[in-house]
Amino acid sequence: MANGIDKTLPEPRAVLSWLIGRYKVSSSDTAGSIQLEEATLFSMSDLIRQVLYISKSTRAMSDAELHDIASKARLMNERQGITGALLFVENSFVQVIEGADAPIERLLAALRADIRHRDLTILMDRKVASRDFKNWSMGIITISEEKKADVVREIHLADTADLRADNDESEFFPDSQTFLMMKHVYETNQSLQLARGHRPG
Repeated sequence: MANGIDKTLPEPRAVLSWLIGRYKVSSSDTAGSIQLEEATLFSMSDLIRQVLYISKSTRAMSDAELHDIASKARLMNERQGITGALLFVENSFVQVIEGADAPIERLLAALRADIRHRDLTILMDRKVASRDFKNWSMGIITISEEKKADVVREIHLADTADLRADNDESEFFPDSQTFLMMKHVYETNQSLQLARGHRPG
């Protein structure tokens, strides 16, 4: 000890005790040295499942009907911890849903059985660290005619691609321009809500 300060180095394993949860300790049989291996920051169960799909409406859909669909979806999604956004263009639904595996799987099963649409095609099915639409249990996206043309092109591309369930192409559209546009609309909406002094939602 010098000048009242203890400069004695603590035992290595004592130093490691507070690292539990962030690191795991392993011992080398040959050198007896201690190695630190950075632990996984989160387990797979902590990840969010994010799905982007398109489907074709079986009939014409009015704005009032679309809002009614979204309103009922919000109530169910809130109970299941599901968030996302819905876009309707050229008689096609484009929807992002995100949440835990089991609720998402149940919702997809219900969507496939819904007679209001057909030809449900998964464009993206992945695990992500955080939600992109966390404040929307189901938001409706509206877009300009210019953006609508981009979405229609992507829908037509999906129609011509081999996206069968057994094709194992869950990331066929990992950088979907439609998804990125929907995310941008959400983020813009949240920024406007904050600027107006409202709670984002």
